Amino acid sequence: MDPLEDLRTVGASLWGDADIAVGPPPPGAHCQVHDEQYVAVPSAQRPRFLVSADLGPTATSRLLREYNSLRATGPRLARAGLALLAGLGWSAGTSSRRVQVHHRDLDDTGLRGFLARELGRDPHTIALACGVRVAHGIARPIVTVADRRGRPLLFVKLAGTALHQRRLRNEYEMLGALADRRLPGFHTPAPAFWRHWNGHALLAVEPLPREVEPLRPRDAGYTARALASLTTERIPHAVGDSPWLHSLRRRAGHVAPADRERVTAGIDRVVDLAGDVVLPHDVGHGDWSFWNMAHLPSSGRVALWDWEFGHPRAPRGLDELHWDYAVATTIRGVPAPRVVARQRDLHDGRGPAARTVRVLHTLDMATRLYENATLGDADAAATAHRLLDTVPG
Repeated sequence: MDPLEDLRTVGASLWGDADIAVGPPPPGAHCQVHDEQYVAVPSAQRPRFLVSADLGPTATSRLLREYNSLRATGPRLARAGLALLAGLGWSAGTSSRRVQVHHRDLDDTGLRGFLARELGRDPHTIALACGVRVAHGIARPIVTVADRRGRPLLFVKLAGTALHQRRLRNEYEMLGALADRRLPGFHTPAPAFWRHWNGHALLAVEPLPREVEPLRPRDAGYTARALASLTTERIPHAVGDSPWLHSLRRRAGHVAPADRERVTAGIDRVVDLAGDVVLPHDVGHGDWSFWNMAHLPSSGRVALWDWEFGHPRAPRGLDELHWDYAVATTIRGVPAPRVVARQRDLHDGRGPAARTVRVLHTLDMATRLYENATLGDADAAATAHRLLDTVPG
């Protein structure tokens, strides 16, 4: 396996079809005005993070420290150490860590040039930084756009697959709607722009306030109280007429045919059994997890981001179930079917409304797994089959 494969996969999103080389440029190499240099941390062979190489030590240190408290323990400690070293004058840009990006002509400026034009800036006045994360051969970069002092100007999410583009488009529409409605007690990042570039959908959002403080699994009570106050309309809908359920049907239409039939059959069973059950609907986040939110001390509000699964009219109760599901599966490593079985035991005896919301959440999780299966996750479909086994028939 090519040790630079992940770097090249992410690089295809950031730099188009530019030539990428690791190490110092050869003697006499011609550098164009739009060529770029990055530092791969901890190394080009094991890249976890890319940052523009032409930032000074102070700016690099600042960029590494921004929002670092929100990260998981390992990345947080690593970035804090690198930020300290950078502030002391250490440069990560040794020749072995340099990534040279050579654009073949002046019209090919990569993502940095594109974003500079959107911002009305010279490309050399902004810097890009990005994590290097690839799953099943697919990169979904989240790029920090900073000024020359290391201050974030934008966060930019890129999506190359049809599935990820649909999710990102949904997030853009949700953020636009929320900017007008202003959720009480919450701060959501304002969308800056939505564009298409180099085969990717691109969503740019404004940075979060710098004062953000992290939330953890132990903060379930605090976030539940905040969620209880999240209300704009609370419109009642019978399950059979739920706009959220209609959206779930549309999502199921994009998965593999056999999986589509399974999800659709599950939805039909719920409508047959509980189509007349009336549930309050309001704004739903859809990925209600502590890693998508933070506390704002000055106002007491909750910053809330990553609205790819959001819906303007979702049944109340789905987000509470998702917190439990996400923490159990992602943090504690509990298999998803076991989590869903526990939720069934806890909620199905609490009446038709609680049972119906639980089943809807299970259908949602199964659909997400089937969606992921279309991207090469071989285990996702099998897990989704087991979740659907808990849907009443």
